[in-house]
Amino acid sequence: MGRETLSVDLRLARPGGSFRLDVQFEVPPGITVLFGPSGSGKSTVLAAIAGLLRPDEGRIALGDDVWLERNTGRDRPIHERRVALVFQSLALFPHMTVAQNIGFGLEMLGKPKGEISETVDRMLALVETAGLETPGDEVAAALHAEAEQIIGEATEDHGAVVG
Repeated sequence: MGRETLSVDLRLARPGGSFRLDVQFEVPPGITVLFGPSGSGKSTVLAAIAGLLRPDEGRIALGDDVWLERNTGRDRPIHERRVALVFQSLALFPHMTVAQNIGFGLEMLGKPKGEISETVDRMLALVETAGLETPGDEVAAALHAEAEQIIGEATEDHGAVVG
């Protein structure tokens, strides 16, 4: 997989007509943001791309590689799609410190240690500005709910968590 365009064309309806999704778009290589109001189907679209959910109708392809095509029965297994999906929880690693949680995503992106350290320090300063006295060496499992929310938002704002 190189620099191919992701093509998505999905239709899905929940029984009783409580939810209907009809979406078609192409995503060029690079970073893309999928946004919309709560309940609009963002997570549903991502789950379908990852192969966790099968739409009623549709097609998903990365370049010429067809991952899903409902009318032909083509459905590439999840493990062959090489897609990572991080769910919408705050997803803090309880065994890591606050600082390690903030820097984790940047590490996974291969950012230089100096840049990671600078970003972590900046985020910890923002957390303190938010009125929390949460040292960067505190283990995430020990945080209270308000601190966990703010730390989770700090990791999301700087690439550590996507979802």
